[in-house]
Amino acid sequence: MDISDISTYIAINDNINKVLNEKNPNLNSNQSTWEQDNSMRFILDEIATKSHIKFVALYAENGLSPYYITTDTSVLSSDSDGVRKSPYYVAATAAGGAPVWSRVDQKDHQLFEVNKSTKIMLSRMIVNRTQVRNIGYLVFGIDESYLQNIIKSAIKQGNEGISVINQSGEILTQSGKISGDVAGYISGHLRSQSQTAPAAGSFADYKDSYIYFSRPSATGTSVFYVVPKSNLLNSLKDVAAVPVLILIGALLLLLPISFFVSAIITKPMGQLCDSMQKFKKGDFSQRVNFEAKDEVGQVGQCYNEMVCNMKELIDTTYVLKLRERESELSSLQAQINPHFLYNTLDSIYWQALTAGNAEIADMIYSLSRIFRLSLNRGQGMTTVEKEKELVYHYLLIQKMRFKEKLQFSLNIDERIYNCIIPKLIIQPFVENAIVHGIEDSDTGGTVSVVGRCEEDQLIFTIEDDGIGMTEQQSESLLDCRHGDLNTNKSPGGYAVNNVYERLKLKFNEDFLLKIDSEETKGTKVTMVLPRTDFKL
Repeated sequence: MDISDISTYIAINDNINKVLNEKNPNLNSNQSTWEQDNSMRFILDEIATKSHIKFVALYAENGLSPYYITTDTSVLSSDSDGVRKSPYYVAATAAGGAPVWSRVDQKDHQLFEVNKSTKIMLSRMIVNRTQVRNIGYLVFGIDESYLQNIIKSAIKQGNEGISVINQSGEILTQSGKISGDVAGYISGHLRSQSQTAPAAGSFADYKDSYIYFSRPSATGTSVFYVVPKSNLLNSLKDVAAVPVLILIGALLLLLPISFFVSAIITKPMGQLCDSMQKFKKGDFSQRVNFEAKDEVGQVGQCYNEMVCNMKELIDTTYVLKLRERESELSSLQAQINPHFLYNTLDSIYWQALTAGNAEIADMIYSLSRIFRLSLNRGQGMTTVEKEKELVYHYLLIQKMRFKEKLQFSLNIDERIYNCIIPKLIIQPFVENAIVHGIEDSDTGGTVSVVGRCEEDQLIFTIEDDGIGMTEQQSESLLDCRHGDLNTNKSPGGYAVNNVYERLKLKFNEDFLLKIDSEETKGTKVTMVLPRTDFKL
């Protein structure tokens, strides 16, 4: 199958093996490591041309974040440790680098955080052949409906059935009519010793059915075609014995001739297919030499002209355009470099100090720190200490704006400074407390932020004594966590939804987000996250 070939290409690719064999990878550049590799871009091109491939994932054993792509909006798990505990990983390890086929139901969340459909999955270990150790875990998935359509098209009558089974006797998919007795008989033979299992390409006579057994060498799976005996008996009744014998004799006499004619036709077509495979992989020097002047020879000539024209088109047009786009992109990136923004704010800061306006200087400094910390070099995770600093500078700017109307306290336990959390999960609730709780209050108010650790959990509370919310508004705000966002009814609902969705993607269900509010008395937000310490 094409998926087996692609997986073999990845398993033996020198560039990919080099990344997976790296003992001390730079964990801060995981995504760029994969995106800059030409071999991984080849996978993207393959998936783009093969719509039945729904996902590809590569989990590294050296600490690099997994590389994965999906085409049906499914979300693969980024938890490498959890994936290693799955039966699919265990089976692939036992296979020692050979492909293993499995069925992954839609409700199965061992490999997925969100799975849109039942899939048939190929998994295999990538093995370092010199040191005989596993360096990566590769998985491909295709939609079950793709195989179902193939099977249905192969079934000739409605009372027949086809079952596809993996090496362990697990049914990957089946279609048509297969009784429970027949299914049990098939699985039992596959789980038995090899000497009792039916030979590939043989028939088995079981009760009221004939079972044809096939095992394609390229996939390692087994295919059983179940035909009721009544179908064959009905066919035989319509055919007399003598004409059948005559037909068989004629076929036997014509068999050598058919082999000879077939070889004449299929040999040049095989050469053409081999050349096309190399051309597909980027070898534009491919040509075929057919001496015949018949239709096959004309096809070869047209193919040679097509390859030549395409190579010229790529050399003269595509390469030039690509270089132009790369130049434009480099220019654009230079214009929007964030360091330009930082340097500009620093210049304004020093000019304000020189002019003796310390308040404006402090506000500009706080704004510069907020930009630096929120961008965080493009990283989605940050430390508690940096998140505290961002909230502190945000509160300083708001304090300069509201003067005595706003008071605040920021009390984060220093022992959790090095813990890792998603960035920008505290500041949105602080902003809601000021904008929706204190700004509309006649007397002002106080915002309090507290962070502490209890056992293996980080607990953050954001509390204000502003105007609060009604019970209906509070419930509407909580509904935003489930995607029922209505910002007209829920003040700050968009921010709550954004934080909740990011926490869910990172921690699955292993976190708590709770909002308590009472009208005229204030609002309290409690956030409980699993503790993750910073590691170099």
